[in-house]
Amino acid sequence: NVPGLSMAIIDKGELVAIKGYGVVEVGDDMPIKPETHFQIGSTGKVIAALTTLALVDEGTLALDAGVEQYLRSWSIPESDLFDVSSVTLRQLLNHTAGLGDDYSERFGLADTIPSLTEHLTNNSYELIKEPGGDYFYTGVGYIVLEQIIEDVTGRSYAEIAMEKVLLPLGMSDTFFQIHLTEDQYQQSSKAHNRNGQIYSELYPRYPCFAPGTCNWSTPADMAKLYIELIQIFNQESNAILSQATSGEMMKRHSPAYGLGIKLIDTQGYTFMGHSGDFYGFHACIYGYPELGKGIIILTNGDNGVLLYNEIIRAVAKIYDWPGIQQESLSENRSNVSELSKFVGTYFLPGKLDLLNVYLVEDSLKCDILGYVGNDLLEISSTKFYDAKTDGFVTFTPASDGLIRDVSFERIGVLLPGERINGLENLYTEQYKDAAKEILAEKSIFVKKPYFENVFNNIGYVLLEQGKTENAIEVFQLATIIFPKSSNLFDSLGEAFLVAGEESLALSSYKESLLLDPKNENAQKIVYELIVKDD
Repeated sequence: NVPGLSMAIIDKGELVAIKGYGVVEVGDDMPIKPETHFQIGSTGKVIAALTTLALVDEGTLALDAGVEQYLRSWSIPESDLFDVSSVTLRQLLNHTAGLGDDYSERFGLADTIPSLTEHLTNNSYELIKEPGGDYFYTGVGYIVLEQIIEDVTGRSYAEIAMEKVLLPLGMSDTFFQIHLTEDQYQQSSKAHNRNGQIYSELYPRYPCFAPGTCNWSTPADMAKLYIELIQIFNQESNAILSQATSGEMMKRHSPAYGLGIKLIDTQGYTFMGHSGDFYGFHACIYGYPELGKGIIILTNGDNGVLLYNEIIRAVAKIYDWPGIQQESLSENRSNVSELSKFVGTYFLPGKLDLLNVYLVEDSLKCDILGYVGNDLLEISSTKFYDAKTDGFVTFTPASDGLIRDVSFERIGVLLPGERINGLENLYTEQYKDAAKEILAEKSIFVKKPYFENVFNNIGYVLLEQGKTENAIEVFQLATIIFPKSSNLFDSLGEAFLVAGEESLALSSYKESLLLDPKNENAQKIVYELIVKDD
């Protein structure tokens, strides 16, 4: 269900192949060509990081200075829990600033798109974690970076990125554009969903560029970027950055991230690059800088990740990449007793999400990253494969034999996690007792506001599993812990509707509206329920 893609291969530090496959739009016969433009999603964060670091090099910005001194048009909202003044540029770049990640709204062709500053003001992006703490990937930090760049230079981010990165690298086919011109539109691919159907808006629009939104490019241009990254990694170029600043960019600040770039240890080499996922466009730039190897793949479908992972494995085999290989399933299957030790709920800080592992008869299953009921296929006694996400789940036994640590990996992704006891009972018949135990620890969760999203995700998994009463219990529990969350009351209202409890649903949606009068979904359903009641 991916109508088209374009790709480039780098070997020994040089571009060795480039080609387009498929069509720009399902049902049309216009072929993808090497010069066809795609949105590149978060691979554009690499451009934003280089732009920011170039300003650091010239002394306009400082990596470890508080960003509040640079922000003039907008400020990070004050927090009762966290010190806003401690947020630094380095933290924004490496995803440890503590900001949330609620920026997934997309604007249609007929919508009035706000300015960057209006968007920041309208969304009240807040800290949800301690600045400088654990890595949590968020595009919001890069929206703030864009505002910083515009505030300190008095010019647009697009102008600065063009001057500092695109022009020096000769990336003449890369541009930032919310609304395409007619010529650009004819040169560009269209966006498709997981079913291979075209999105009604044809391509996504958003009021900023630094997170990688509304960044358009071609594989040839992205190859120029990746070749420069290889040279930066190996301290062989100062076209954009000094060697000192290059070293900061390529210094690992978490298990898998530097400054605007993923860096993952793989069999003694560094797997470097970035992925980009944005409404029908899924892209990646990956490779091994020590070996001068790389690949750029741009796709026009929401299943692009699954497709480009297969392509990467093929290229890795042909071009002799280390660490990426086709795995084989184990011929021996563990029994239920052996599998039961993995059952539990694991928290993945890098996504602020949960991996829920459970048994259905004699088979191990999991819920992760929005996918529910995934089969975990056994590769070894502690390593399993999930075909829905093309990911590998590896459990690490402690010295006492108990399973507390887990990791989820797929190409370009490494998410360590740890077991959280008690949460797994929310999925069972003991869900009411589990909710009481969690409520008794309310003070702990209040200090972890990101658990608002975690509980919300649990509730929706339960709804998808048909466990409506469990879901209602979880949403009610979450609204007690986070009573100011319009989103949670909205979710609770939805669960009540599924249960056929329309009066309770109406009350919940009304509470959601009191907390956020702009909640269009709540407005719509409150109106429908009131009209129906009349």
